[in-house]
Amino acid sequence: MTEEEVGELTLSEFDALLQRKRLERNYQRLDAGVVAATIQNCTPGDPNRELASPLDFVPDWAKDRKMDLTKMTPEQQKAFIQSMFDKEKSRAMRAARG
Repeated sequence: MTEEEVGELTLSEFDALLQRKRLERNYQRLDAGVVAATIQNCTPGDPNRELASPLDFVPDWAKDRKMDLTKMTPEQQKAFIQSMFDKEKSRAMRAARG
């Protein structure tokens, strides 16, 4: 698509084009994540380390993954559950997660 053709797109067409490009980029990251996670998981090292998932390498999709309460201390669990009901705390928890 040329620059002129892009300039003639409507806002909704341009948005659809950006979404398609973002999806394509995420699939490329997922492909690379499969390789990276396999290498990381098969490399000798700490036997207690957490296994990597290919989704760990796709930031747009990783952020949609649910929090694992079993990996939190009781205090962290309490703060997380309370943050679900308090918008300010919820924003702070998301910021703390990265």
